[in-house]
Amino acid sequence: MQVDLKRPSELTGAEQQAWDQFARDDPSAAGPNFSRSFAEAVEAARPDARVAVARLRGSVVGFLPLHPGLGGHARPLGGPISDLHGLVVRPDVYLDVPGLLAPAHLSAFAFHAAPALQPTFFRAADEHDGVHAVDLSSGFAAYEADRRALKDKAFKNLDRRARKADREIGAPVFQLHDQRPSAWESLTAWKSAQYRAAGHPDVFACDWVLRLFKVLRRGGPDARLVVSSLSFGDRLAAVHAGLAGRGVFQFWFSAYDPALAPYSPGQQLRLEILKAHGALEAAEFHLGRGDYQQKRDLATHQIAVAAGVVGAPSATWLAIRAARAVEEAASRMPLLGTLSAVPGKAFRRIDRFTAFHAP
Repeated sequence: MQVDLKRPSELTGAEQQAWDQFARDDPSAAGPNFSRSFAEAVEAARPDARVAVARLRGSVVGFLPLHPGLGGHARPLGGPISDLHGLVVRPDVYLDVPGLLAPAHLSAFAFHAAPALQPTFFRAADEHDGVHAVDLSSGFAAYEADRRALKDKAFKNLDRRARKADREIGAPVFQLHDQRPSAWESLTAWKSAQYRAAGHPDVFACDWVLRLFKVLRRGGPDARLVVSSLSFGDRLAAVHAGLAGRGVFQFWFSAYDPALAPYSPGQQLRLEILKAHGALEAAEFHLGRGDYQQKRDLATHQIAVAAGVVGAPSATWLAIRAARAVEEAASRMPLLGTLSAVPGKAFRRIDRFTAFHAP
């Protein structure tokens, strides 16, 4: 196998056509995160965006978008905010990631949400999860009828809270494409406060992430940022920034006015966005990972994803594997109580900090 490590903008016309064709033909590579548009936007935001281009007997067979790091430790393109990532590969070819990394002088690829349908990640995973998703291929009316039949109480509660907000604050006003600076500023302020309260790195304090949002708001053919909002009367209640492209809408960053939490503005905004699926040209909506009741109420299915590290044995690969093993072992020791989470929390905090760092 021949592997070239290139910037997304350095791909030849033939390579670009191959990427687009592979992504169309492979259901595991659906959505904007696997598009060239997303890769080019990330490159515009941070200088270390690369694509490993794999060839067999001279023919392009696959791509792995990534960020190479110290010691050959590579991460998914877009770092920790890339909700889905993995190979874009010719459907009739099995591409083994360790065999792809070595010719590119990389030793390990740490992934957190790779499609479990891609065998190389499924086999290397030490965690399996699911991305909650909504199928709107039959339209919103059919979807809503099915969900209300299954989750009648949840939808009635939302209806009740919407009526309460209408009476006490004002009629709901939904804007699919909200270009107001005040909407974006409210999203960043509310979300940053959430991150700080939870002890997580603040996504909206990261320069390269803000640059990426700016590029994506201009919109590429297959990856564009859509900022939507819900107000009660004149009062802004919730704002969402999602990624749309290739028939998929990815719920990404959402926040609401904490004082309006009793009215469930975030969940009401999600429903409004689902209703707008036609304008978004999307038939599938990804709600993201995390086993939250709000996502279970809306989701029609899950997309299986895998997390772990894949690569050839090396000092970097062994170090990452050892850190993950310590985290897993500690979590299985109930006698330690809350202390069992300390190694994992420490490792994840360091890992997130490193992942957000861009040269």
